[in-house]
Amino acid sequence: MPEKRNVPSLARFFLDHKASPFSKLFLLFAVVYVISPVDFVPDIAIIIGWLDDLAVAAASGTSLLMAVRRYRREHAEVPAIETTGVEVRTS
Repeated sequence: MPEKRNVPSLARFFLDHKASPFSKLFLLFAVVYVISPVDFVPDIAIIIGWLDDLAVAAASGTSLLMAVRRYRREHAEVPAIETTGVEVRTS
C-alpha cells in the first residue's frame, strides 16, 4: 500500500511533463501487459502464468515508487528562512 504522502506526489509526477517519461511508460506497459490476453507465459498455465503478471506488476510498482520518491526529493519545497531579528546591511 502506498504511503499517504506519496499520493499527492504521484499526481504531481504524472501531471509534470518534465518527470521521468520512462517510469510513466513502464507503468503503462505493465497495465497493458497484465490485462492483455497475450503474455510471455499464457495464463492457461495457471500458476506460472499468473506469476509472470505478478512479477511485471511488482516491478512496475517498485519502479514507480522509486521514481516518485526521487521526484519528491528533487522538487521538495525549500523551507522559508526565519528572518525575524536578523539585521541585513547593504553597503
